[in-house]
Amino acid sequence: MARTLHCLVAMAAVFVAGTPLAQTQGPAGSGAPAVRTTDSAPSSAATEFVRKAAIGNLFEIETSRLALERTQSAEVRAFARQMIDDHGKLAAQMRQTLQQPNRGVPVPTELDPPHAGKLDALRKSEGGEFDRRYLGMQLQAHKQALALHRAYAERGDQPELRSFAETARAIVERHLRHVEALAAGQPGARG
Repeated sequence: MARTLHCLVAMAAVFVAGTPLAQTQGPAGSGAPAVRTTDSAPSSAATEFVRKAAIGNLFEIETSRLALERTQSAEVRAFARQMIDDHGKLAAQMRQTLQQPNRGVPVPTELDPPHAGKLDALRKSEGGEFDRRYLGMQLQAHKQALALHRAYAERGDQPELRSFAETARAIVERHLRHVEALAAGQPGARG
């Protein structure tokens, strides 16, 4: 988890450093850092899309790292590796997209409370119960991610993010088919 958090913090740092910004100074002597503002504020739709996509990526990566530690199934282990690789690449693509001028969209660097709670619940699972819960969570997460990416690709207000969403949609759709097949072999894993 620390590795992912460092990666996401680095992503945010690269994003901030690569975006044209106007900088203002914090109150003199306050020790407060300078406040950065973008030339134009991002839309709420773009901000919400990036927030949900980043948290979804982080959740799928973190649960998959846990799966690598806990599962006894070679199929689940292979799926978890694929999730870590593919969602890591998606996070990098999103960072690159957000480095373009005037993006100014904040990228979360940690899970929100609902996703953190799910990860904690998964940590308490073992054996076959772990695999069922993991696959169920991945199934649900990929359904949500597919709906999110599909909607933004069709109706998003920033062309570069729409293009990213379309690329991500195709990957998430492939993952969903894969996890559906795995979950079909695990009673109780359907999300």
